Amino acid sequence: MGNIFSLRFPAYQPYDDNDSIKKHMEKLAKSYCKKVKANWNKTMALEVSKDEDIIPLLQAAPVNELEILIIHGIKLEEREKEDCLSLQGVSNLTLVIEHNKTLKGFGFIRNHIDIDKATILCHSLCHLPAIEIISFWDNQIDSKTADHIIDIVKRIPTLKELNLGANLFIDGPEKEERLRNDGYQFRLRFSN
Repeated sequence: MGNIFSLRFPAYQPYDDNDSIKKHMEKLAKSYCKKVKANWNKTMALEVSKDEDIIPLLQAAPVNELEILIIHGIKLEEREKEDCLSLQGVSNLTLVIEHNKTLKGFGFIRNHIDIDKATILCHSLCHLPAIEIISFWDNQIDSKTADHIIDIVKRIPTLKELNLGANLFIDGPEKEERLRNDGYQFRLRFSN
């Protein structure tokens, strides 16, 4: 399974007998590594459902070693309203992002992102010199927030793909056409 869940950084496990999230995250991490030609042993994936789940990440995350970072919330049908990162939790996460200028891929999956959280995350990602893939898959993002995300990250010269799939907006083709008309070449993924 590679070093996705290392001894110094154990995966958060809300269910002792459920191995499916680990397998899913391993599959995601391998996919990201293939897309950006990243080192498998410089990949970290963590299930994060609440702000307190970020604390081990802040304590144990390496500095300038990570190439892939995936933060995954729990499935919508399994979570309570408070089972997603708050604005403060997202701000704390940016500390890890900003201390790993080596990041090539970042995934923030199955958490709720509003325009305030999107602003904090995207501005943090804009300071990464090697970032190629950003995924905000299944975060209940509306069209206005998606436009806001696109407006911020489109300035990243190294960006190859922005994944906004499985969210609440349906105007993905129009967003992609606007990007093409403006001359941006990164791939916008929006389909469910």
